[in-house]
Amino acid sequence: MSVLAIYTHQLTRLIGGQYLLNRVTMTVAQRSILGLVGAHGAGKTTLLQVLSGRLLPISGVAQILGHDMWTEREAIRSHTLLISASSPAVTPRPCSEVLADIEAAITRRSLVLLDEPVVDVHSCVEADFYRRLEAIVSNNSATLVITSAHLDALEPICHNIGVLCMGELLAVVPTREARTRCATCVEIWGRGFTPALIALLHRRSSVFVVAATASYLRIILLGTLRGHPTERDDSAPLVTLLIESGAEVEEVYRRPIGFAELSTCAVGVSVSSTP
Repeated sequence: MSVLAIYTHQLTRLIGGQYLLNRVTMTVAQRSILGLVGAHGAGKTTLLQVLSGRLLPISGVAQILGHDMWTEREAIRSHTLLISASSPAVTPRPCSEVLADIEAAITRRSLVLLDEPVVDVHSCVEADFYRRLEAIVSNNSATLVITSAHLDALEPICHNIGVLCMGELLAVVPTREARTRCATCVEIWGRGFTPALIALLHRRSSVFVVAATASYLRIILLGTLRGHPTERDDSAPLVTLLIESGAEVEEVYRRPIGFAELSTCAVGVSVSSTP
């Protein structure tokens, strides 16, 4: 069996009490293209910096191109091309210039990590940029991980799409299923939603709490999104758990939430329940 390009288990990075990466587990096959979508602050840049050997997490396991993250960082760095995230101060570069830089460096690299590459959309058609990027990666038998805040930008070339939110990799699905897979968003108003109770919710494998205060919960149920139809994305057991644990529940709203919306689910949320 061939070596995976990327294997991680429970990668975690914590700064100042905030999880930049929270138990990220993923596999990426060689010569495949993975897209990662997520809002600003979702953890995209931190994850790529860890995968490239530029940063170390506080815990977790990672094998990059068969090299151990903890003991073979220089080998990982030498086989990885990282183009870092953009910032508002960076002037967009012509598409041809960006592609030329990648093509010049990729002959010595087996893994290419592109963090929201800054391109001048007026210098080429955006679709043409991604098509040419895909050709360069394919011709060099390389693996590509590319991030974006927008699902639309990644769909044309990616084999799989993952969604990051508040440092957690919520799911990775085949690109053809990204528009049809849905999670469930449950919003609950009431009283007595204590940190201990939030931690209890987190013990359920399909529960991701996006926002939590003493009187409000926003919960994403991930069972269906992750392809586990036996895990019902049902709010009733959660409400029962809250009531039995001493909370008062006043209102409950439940709705489906797609990949595109899920990637921005933390925007505007100031209180995270990540334990």
